[in-house]
Amino acid sequence: MKKEKSEKKQYKKGELEAKEILELMGIQLSHNDDNSERNIPDFKFVDTDECLEVTHTKHNYNCNNTIFEKKIQTMNNKELCKAYNDPCLAYDRLKEKPKDISQYKKDVKTVKEHYGYDAINPNNSDSKNRVNIRTFEYSVDNIIDAIKMKNEKHKPKDNISLFCFVTEDEFNLLNKLMEQDWNGERQKFLKQIDQTVFKKIFICKFYFNYCEIEYDTKNPELIVIDNENNKCFKIIKKCIDITQKGAKHEILYVKKENKNLATDLRLEYFKKTYKTFTNKDEITIRKNLDLYFDCHLNDDCYVVIIREDSKPVSSAILNVICKAPNKRFPDGRYGEIYGVYTTPNKRHNGYATKLIQELLIKAKELNLPYVELDASVDGKPIYQKCGFVEEHSDYTKMKYYC
Repeated sequence: MKKEKSEKKQYKKGELEAKEILELMGIQLSHNDDNSERNIPDFKFVDTDECLEVTHTKHNYNCNNTIFEKKIQTMNNKELCKAYNDPCLAYDRLKEKPKDISQYKKDVKTVKEHYGYDAINPNNSDSKNRVNIRTFEYSVDNIIDAIKMKNEKHKPKDNISLFCFVTEDEFNLLNKLMEQDWNGERQKFLKQIDQTVFKKIFICKFYFNYCEIEYDTKNPELIVIDNENNKCFKIIKKCIDITQKGAKHEILYVKKENKNLATDLRLEYFKKTYKTFTNKDEITIRKNLDLYFDCHLNDDCYVVIIREDSKPVSSAILNVICKAPNKRFPDGRYGEIYGVYTTPNKRHNGYATKLIQELLIKAKELNLPYVELDASVDGKPIYQKCGFVEEHSDYTKMKYYC
């Protein structure tokens, strides 16, 4: 019995949730069986040697049932105000140069008891102590501190990424900062992150509900910092959680590692569309599709698919079109959706609508001014439902075949 208990894997808070969120994005993880060192992370990316560490920004979550929280239940409004305001005032006074040594000592004691912060020796502070009340100080610095704390445990040669859960307010602060290219604090933040050992850093929201931490593993929001490629982008992942005829459906973006999922569906679409599609055509186009996806996938081409019981059944493509800027697209970019296809036996399940909605979210993340497409007779109602409008032009679309 003891042996079975010791062999059972104990995961730390948030680890399984991080794994579930990344797998929703199509990133597969496995348990890391390497126990050669104490700080070896619990997860590895499938088919690579890269590991994943999971952490949270630090706050004093563990203050349920303290003497203070029981005491305030019997206080009137005036007493409540004093009970909460006095520690806040003490904390503010500690930020200034001490004027009264007696008051300073009282403030140090009050803040230590109330917040868990040791003003004399900050290294002795512990936000996890049973302090008086739960307190959250939201800042981007909290995120940096959490990342640096994990970074200290690893060496530059380590092949590792980090998944960091942050509070909703911290996430919103960082998201706003990342949108401000002109802000020096943004560059300062990214520079500090670039100096860490982590290849990628996934920053995801968590929620604090009274004494419990809650995670959104169905519709998570993430900010991903890719140190290897000097990229930073946001992902709003909408999960399709449908059960129909005993089948489970999921939506995910195709990556270069699994580009065959997109290639196979694209070729199936061609076979159904063109009256003549020979084996020679298939060999040539498969080769060229693989080359194209290697060059463009998740750069200026985004392919999203739906899998049913792990089998791809529907797909759609968003391309970022670059042209000389004009009034309609001032930065020279706009979007085009095409290749919307669902296998015949899986149609009329709303898959095309889900894929279009997902790609429109991606277009907004990319700050594209608009997205266009060519609608078939059958597809037109679907696109109108997603918000597309018919556009009439004085110009006639023409082609010249070389």
